[in-house]
Amino acid sequence: MTLRHSRRLGTVGKLLIDSLSNASVRRGERGFTLIELIMTIVLVGIIGGIIGALLLGGTQAFVAEDTKASLTTQGRLAVERMVRDIRLVRSRTAGDIPTMTAATLNFIDTSGNAIAYTSGGGSITRNGVVLAAAPTANLAFSYFQQDGTPAASAAQVWVIQVDLTFGGTNDSQDFRVRIHPRNF
Repeated sequence: MTLRHSRRLGTVGKLLIDSLSNASVRRGERGFTLIELIMTIVLVGIIGGIIGALLLGGTQAFVAEDTKASLTTQGRLAVERMVRDIRLVRSRTAGDIPTMTAATLNFIDTSGNAIAYTSGGGSITRNGVVLAAAPTANLAFSYFQQDGTPAASAAQVWVIQVDLTFGGTNDSQDFRVRIHPRNF
């Protein structure tokens, strides 16, 4: 702009021309360089990855403990139900305990009800109804005489031992209980 034109503009015009001529310098000073933007993105990504890994680890630990608690609860409830029923075996006769194998226990309780406990396919059943289920469920019965030696017949049974291994994909819970029926 010439001197003649700048006289007509006055003070305001001169300030405007000065600000326009210095705008290119200020415009370069205000922004970020491409390297600064890339470094910021990389740092935010690293921090986000660390936080994500911590959250994932916490979530996995929670799920594992929740699964273990569920297995423990189901196994404990199944064992408690078996204990309650086995205590009520009517007598030590072959008629009241018709089947006493390692995998199955059939008996008649004091009310005359036939009760059968079995396991298979990842579930524990009572009279064919699923009592508890897990990916792996192993139920084993052992029968002992009063002196602690294994019993060979229903007439010799003094104590019935229940061993239950109740497991998931990574965890398993073991339960063992010895039950002396009330009428023996």
